[in-house]
Amino acid sequence: MPAYSPLVMEASEKLGHRPVLVDPVITVIVGHHREGDSVKTISDWLKWHIGGDNPAAQMEFVSWVLRRSGRNTK
Repeated sequence: MPAYSPLVMEASEKLGHRPVLVDPVITVIVGHHREGDSVKTISDWLKWHIGGDNPAAQMEFVSWVLRRSGRNTK
């Protein structure tokens, strides 16, 4: 089993999904934010790709990930 970051492990517990499924979502959130996308833009992108009813696509989760990763959520 690959070693996952503490953030991925915490997000996995928060979402109730295995780390292997959560890790790519965390990577997308942090990567898009690094490119300058806003929380809303990232959330909208995730809703399009993983579904609007997925808790990982919600703005609250995206903001939580960015706060936990030490990134500004603006």
